[in-house]
Amino acid sequence: MNYRHYTAFFTLAFIMAFPAFSQSKLSFQALENNNEVYYYKGKPFTGISVENFPNNKKMQEITWVDGKLNGLKTEYFSDGRIRAKITMADNHKNGPFVYYFTTGKEKQTGMYHDDLLNDTVKDWDFKGKLVSIIHYTDEVKTGKAIYYHDNGKIAQIIFYKDGIPDGNMKSFYAAGNIRNEGTYKMGMREGLFRSYHQTGGVADESFYKDGIIDSVSTFWDNVAGDRLKQEYYKLGVKEGEWVTFGLKGDTQNVVTYSNGILNGPYKKYVPVNFNKAQPFDMEHPNGDFHMLLDEYGFYKDGKIDGKFATGLIEREKHVEGQFDDGIKTGIWYYYNKENKVVLEVSYDETGKVMKVKSRRKFLFIPYYHSETEFDEPEE
Repeated sequence: MNYRHYTAFFTLAFIMAFPAFSQSKLSFQALENNNEVYYYKGKPFTGISVENFPNNKKMQEITWVDGKLNGLKTEYFSDGRIRAKITMADNHKNGPFVYYFTTGKEKQTGMYHDDLLNDTVKDWDFKGKLVSIIHYTDEVKTGKAIYYHDNGKIAQIIFYKDGIPDGNMKSFYAAGNIRNEGTYKMGMREGLFRSYHQTGGVADESFYKDGIIDSVSTFWDNVAGDRLKQEYYKLGVKEGEWVTFGLKGDTQNVVTYSNGILNGPYKKYVPVNFNKAQPFDMEHPNGDFHMLLDEYGFYKDGKIDGKFATGLIEREKHVEGQFDDGIKTGIWYYYNKENKVVLEVSYDETGKVMKVKSRRKFLFIPYYHSETEFDEPEE
């Protein structure tokens, strides 16, 4: 039974049960309160009281039986429009209710039991569009809840237990296609969580344990569905090999974490045309290429450490040397496109340049300081 039918039925039944009901209607100020029982001329009042705003517009109209609120209570805005219709029993909100906007459109409908929200409650926005459908038990969200976009399509379906998310959750784009899905356990993410691109393809997926990201997380692009990166966590802390992927899903970068800190090898790959006579064009890639190792190194406690090389493929950037706790040390070799050493730079243990040796004339040397030793270039 909807609210309007319920109200009509309740009013008719009440009038039949209490003949005096239809005959008594007076100002609320005429009633006297004695321990939450309202009297009129020494007797518990049965009938309807009316209370007005200072502008003499009706503020509320209350139904009484034996001095207590029983039946329909109607509240008004100061302009005379109805603000709320609430069913009362023994001075408490019990039964169906409706709240309204000043426009007259419904704002909220539902049921009260002893002043607490119970059963299904619906909310609308100012324009009359449905916002949510939520089930309550004694004012606490319980069971299935549905939230809506402005266009009327479902925005989210989620389950509650004791007022917190517990169970499956799905959210949707305004167009109606799925956006996210996962499971909550006592308010925390648990297990697989997945997000989707608007195109429908999977955007990312991660695993959670007690609300903390754990295990593998993977991300995909929204065009071809190629894998973009893959990360690993151990109870919220970065752990293991993290990989980013390039064109066609080939490995592009690899770094290694231990307890949230970079520790272990890292590698960088670049695309190379099979036809090496043609340079690779990142803006207009063709299908005739593969990824080759261009740079590698090693991290220790978050700092680069040990042997390092870059430009293995991009020869004009080819450099090899040694790091010690994030500092360049020893001899570093710089190569030309023909993979021949053209410059040697020696560093001390603090990273200070101690010696520069050029293997060709007129080479610009950017490492000069007053204590640097220069060798004559080789012929």
